[in-house]
Amino acid sequence: MYLFPRAKFVDEINIEAQIKHLGSEIIEARVAYATPYILRLAEELFDVIHSAETALRILSEKCGCDASLPEATRFNRTSALPLFSQVRRLSACLDLVCEAYLSGSEVQTAVALFGVISTAESALLTLGMGYSVAIGTVRRDVEKKNEARGYYAGGVPC
Repeated sequence: MYLFPRAKFVDEINIEAQIKHLGSEIIEARVAYATPYILRLAEELFDVIHSAETALRILSEKCGCDASLPEATRFNRTSALPLFSQVRRLSACLDLVCEAYLSGSEVQTAVALFGVISTAESALLTLGMGYSVAIGTVRRDVEKKNEARGYYAGGVPC
């Protein structure tokens, strides 16, 4: 189960390029944490999730790796970590993605990408306490922005 529609980049780039893009999204999330705008951080965390989902789709469609996201793992966790630690943990998760990719294991890369998504979702849940309506609005805004930019292939949520 994916949170975002399939991006056109699944067809246009390889997994290495998508991992690099994921790294830039994680940097943007860390920078957004340093600002006083909580909804900006939420937007960047959704961008991280979308980038990781795109990487999983690339693994699945181009590399033949079963990289499907089990629905039971989506947004059903809480974390005792403070928000700062969760945002910082995204960088450690990216390190695991890179190590798995460099080792040549598509399965380990997919598992590490699940870790990125899980960490970003946990941060959103922590962030969303008291902000749930606003967070939902941010997700819709991110989808609309991406659709307007032509990022989606077919535009149908998967």
